[in-house]
Amino acid sequence: MKLTAFLKRNWLALTLAVLPFFIIIALWDRFPEEIPMHWNAKGEIDGYGSPASLFLTPVITLFTMAIVWLVPLLDPKKNVQHFQKTLDMIVLALAAFFLLVFIGIISASLGYEFDMGNVILSGVLILFIVLGNYFGKLRPNYFVGIRTPWTLENETVWLKTHRLGGKVWVYGSLIMLIAKFLLPMEPFFIFIFIGFTLLIALIPIVYSYLLYKKMEKEGQINP
Repeated sequence: MKLTAFLKRNWLALTLAVLPFFIIIALWDRFPEEIPMHWNAKGEIDGYGSPASLFLTPVITLFTMAIVWLVPLLDPKKNVQHFQKTLDMIVLALAAFFLLVFIGIISASLGYEFDMGNVILSGVLILFIVLGNYFGKLRPNYFVGIRTPWTLENETVWLKTHRLGGKVWVYGSLIMLIAKFLLPMEPFFIFIFIGFTLLIALIPIVYSYLLYKKMEKEGQINP
C-alpha cells in the first residue's frame, strides 16, 4: 500500500526520470560516435563522450531523486511527514531540470545549434524560483533546506529564515532572468550569476545567525 501511494504521488517525476532511457533507445542509430557532454562558460563544447555516456544524465537524475526521497527518512527530527508533499514537488522540479539538460545534450548530439549555456542558466534560475517557492513549507530536518546551527537549534529561526530565503531565491532569480535578456552573456553576466548564487546562499545564513542572537538576547532562547 505504501508503494502504491508513493507511485501515485510521484508518477510524473518518475516518468520524467525514465523518459530519457526510451529516447536514447529510440534514437540510438542516429547518434554520432562522439557526443557533446560538456560546455564551457562561453557556451562552447569542450568535452565529448561515447553514445553510452548519454545514460549518465538519467542515472544521475534517478540517484539524486532517490537521495532526496530516502535520506530524510533517516532524519532524527522525524518531521518528513509534515512536508512530504513539498519534498515530492522538489523532486519533480529536479527531474524536470535534469530532463531539460538531457534534451539539450540530445539536441546537440543530433546537430542542432543553440546556446546551451543560456538554456542551462535559464533552467537553473527557474529551478531556484521553484525551490524558493517551497522553502516556507519545509520543517526542521538535517537534510533538506537551509541547515545552519541556528535554524536547527530553534524552530522559529528555521521558519523565519526559510521564509526570507524563499523570497530572496524567488525574487532574486526573477530579476536575474530579466537581466539575462538585457546583459551580454559574456563576460559580465557569468560573473554576475556567480555573485548572485553566493549572495542568495549567504543572506539566509547570516540572517539565521543574527535572528538567533537577537532572540537569545531577548531571552526567547536559553543560552
